[in-house]
Amino acid sequence: MLSSLKKKMLPNRSKKPTLFDLLKKEDDEEKTQAQASISVLPDDLLLMIFDNLSMEERTPLGTTCKRFRELDFELGKRKFDSIYVNWSKKCHHFTGRVAGIDYNIYGGTIEGKVYPHLQATRHNLRFFRKAFAKQLIISFAMKLDKSEAELISSILKTVTFRELGVFFEATNEYDADVIPSLFKHRDLELAKVTLCWKRSFFHDGKRARNLVMKLPPVKKLQIEFEYSDNKFKRFLNKKFGLFNEFATVDGEYVLDDATLQHITSNTNHAVIVGKSKCSAQGILNAFKIVRQSPLEKKLVFFFAPRPIIEEIISMPNLCFDNYDWNHDLIDRSSKSLLAFSEKTGAFCTVSMGKVDENGKMISWNID
Repeated sequence: MLSSLKKKMLPNRSKKPTLFDLLKKEDDEEKTQAQASISVLPDDLLLMIFDNLSMEERTPLGTTCKRFRELDFELGKRKFDSIYVNWSKKCHHFTGRVAGIDYNIYGGTIEGKVYPHLQATRHNLRFFRKAFAKQLIISFAMKLDKSEAELISSILKTVTFRELGVFFEATNEYDADVIPSLFKHRDLELAKVTLCWKRSFFHDGKRARNLVMKLPPVKKLQIEFEYSDNKFKRFLNKKFGLFNEFATVDGEYVLDDATLQHITSNTNHAVIVGKSKCSAQGILNAFKIVRQSPLEKKLVFFFAPRPIIEEIISMPNLCFDNYDWNHDLIDRSSKSLLAFSEKTGAFCTVSMGKVDENGKMISWNID
């Protein structure tokens, strides 16, 4: 009891703060206030700032603090030179490239390392949110199940692009779900679209035709099938500047009267390399669309059975001029030409398009 009273009666000998301690305390308080002022900046203001920065400017900021990384991710709107999607049995890979830098999400086996399969996580679904790509290239090297098709569609749901290339190395039951999803809510009238099937895997022309009929208006369209004849490939490269391998005109057909007229109505320039089953009247109806087009440049190139072309040439009541020895037909009033040439087996190549003042087909630059 006595000892406790003595302790209470002892004077307080605590050390008085020095000038250094006071200055340090004031500095700490200023830092705390500065940090608080940054943390309370409204998200909409920060998003507005980030929205006005390029990807090159946004990326370093994302390394400074977690909040900036979250805002950058939330904003999306990244601009890429290309986005490449590779879907195979071995790996599932989405790569966005800009200025030599790759942004990836992936699953499966890559360079000998095994990663978990891609899942529909919030991170993956928002990785390319509102992104733009000059080129969007998708390669399907395996059949898709429904969940895989839905995952691909969801990841690319808000991606816009200038060029779309889809390469089918396997026949997919759900490609009719993935590809149309890339056309929804997008203005593709200035876009270029390439659809390419490997002939060895192509067994369902009806599904391909249904897919083509869902195509919206696009500036340039290529529908291709793998082709191994180097002579014919060189001809196509020379005539149209096409650079992939193309299909023989044997096997399943993708082009009939309905698809030909749909393509002619909805594209400025179209090349369809593969077997067709068009009638004489169907070709003339498509040519009518070309003649009525106000465009100065329009071209549709495809294959047609030789007997059908001979039927057109022999029609007595066509109101066109014979242009040359190939029996090409020209409508001078609309500056339109229907040309048949380069006979390949049972098929002929057909070109429909606009001509110049000299009656020559206006060339199409693939770029």
